Formats: sequence, C-alpha cells, structure tokens
Amino acid sequence: MAVAKKDLKAGEHLDGIGGYTVYGIIDTAENARKEKAVPIGLINENTVAKTDIKKGDTITYDMVELDEDSTILQLRRLQDKCFFK
Repeated sequence: MAVAKKDLKAGEHLDGIGGYTVYGIIDTAENARKEKAVPIGLINENTVAKTDIKKGDTITYDMVELDEDSTILQLRRLQDKCFFK
C-alpha cells in the first residue's frame, strides 16, 4: 500500500517508488481492499493528488488520479476483475 512521505497538495504530482512523495507498506489483501488502498506499484510520475493528503496517510483510490496509460494499472484492473468480483 502507498503511504504519503510528506504532506501532499491537491494537484501535486507523485513520483513513485524511490522518490520523495510516497513509500510502500505491507498489509493483507483484505485490509488493502477494505481501505481502498492504492498499491505502491501503481503510482508513478503521472499520478496526481486529487485531494490534500497528510504525511503518513495511506493513499486511497479516491485521493489520486492514476496514470490511465500505465500497463501495470490495466493489469491490476484485470486481476481485480478476475479475482475480486
């Protein structure tokens, strides 16, 4: 799950793994689905915060606009469709 490394403002671009805006934590798939948490691997430099996000908050799907051109995002959606109907 992706977590904010710092306070993020709406409209700010995130940078993904190894960057300055997010880091990943591990939790169960059940908890991640319940929280609607974004997997760290889906966040890249084309991800934009839709809301202000506080440092330490788990990033949820409703907080960000993901990169629709990302192959990883498309594969994740296919996986969710197949296994989590």
